[in-house]
Amino acid sequence: MGAKPYIWRAIGPSVAGVVETLTVAALAMLVAAALAAAVVGSLRAGRLTRRAFLARPTTGREALVGREAVVRRTGNGKAGQVLLEGAWWTVRGRDTAVTEGQRVRVVDQEGLDLVVIDATATAPPTGTGTGTEEDSP
Repeated sequence: MGAKPYIWRAIGPSVAGVVETLTVAALAMLVAAALAAAVVGSLRAGRLTRRAFLARPTTGREALVGREAVVRRTGNGKAGQVLLEGAWWTVRGRDTAVTEGQRVRVVDQEGLDLVVIDATATAPPTGTGTGTEEDSP
């Protein structure tokens, strides 16, 4: 006929106490795990932010100045074209005309044109991080 009601009155509080104890312990473990994840996530985000802040720019004028390329096509006058970072750029020599096959270094950008110099005749600008003595202050 089923269990007598007085048995449930005796067993019920005991079961509830065990469940409550396990729930508090589980809740404490969840809180500890969440805090640990937040700390680890904050440290990782801080490192990624620092790396991004210190990284060389990947777009715009700053990303192009100092880069080297080979002149692939030449036109009339001092202009030519190079393939740099997956895009064709019109280049013109700062002092002399560029020739096909010439290795050039970007020194400036004027509008959509890059101003270049001969890369083989000049040393890299100081402070580029190449590890030479010139880079030291």
